[in-house]
Amino acid sequence: GLEKVETEFYVDPVFHLPALLIEADNQPGLFYKVMYAIWQEDLLVVNANLLVWRGRTRLILYLLGPNENLIPEYLGQKIAEGMRSRLLGGQF
Repeated sequence: GLEKVETEFYVDPVFHLPALLIEADNQPGLFYKVMYAIWQEDLLVVNANLLVWRGRTRLILYLLGPNENLIPEYLGQKIAEGMRSRLLGGQF
């Protein structure tokens, strides 16, 4: 699994889309592991921002749910927690 992963769910005030922020130390396979975890959650990524700075990677993923619907806050928090545990646990 990955080390020192932080996740946060929020609704972007500009795009009005559910967003998942994932931040971790730069590690081999980081982007692949994140995308694989997103696929396991059956989510649609409509936009992604990537920032690599001082040994850290920050991904902001704008998401829609399985039926291309908006993700409510309570479910988004569960998704963020699930993503974090999946990324830390290394279930790949």
